[in-house]
Amino acid sequence: MFKDTKEELDRLQQELLQEQATQVFTPVQDPRETSHGPNVDDILNDPELQALMEDTVAAPPQNVTYRNFANDYGEERAEPEEVPQGKEKGNRGLIIANCLLAGGIVLVVLWWVLRLSGIL
Repeated sequence: MFKDTKEELDRLQQELLQEQATQVFTPVQDPRETSHGPNVDDILNDPELQALMEDTVAAPPQNVTYRNFANDYGEERAEPEEVPQGKEKGNRGLIIANCLLAGGIVLVVLWWVLRLSGIL
């Protein structure tokens, strides 16, 4: 069975090689070089087209003020509003709570060390 399969593969390979040798490949033409119409580069370099394109240059953006009436964005004000200064809040309470928690952790670790060593 193996010998038959190998012979068949060799035969198919020979057929494919013969078919490939008989094929004639034609080079693909560049679509810009066809004779049925003008070249794209010629069209883009046409002086009449260039003259028309000069007229269509975009105008530079002007100073545009955007305005949002929902939140008064863009509204010009004569004087800036003063922001009321509130009392600055400290973090003294957080520092005290952290110190108490750290002390509690140290006491629990000390208690376990003393208990495991047999003193308590």
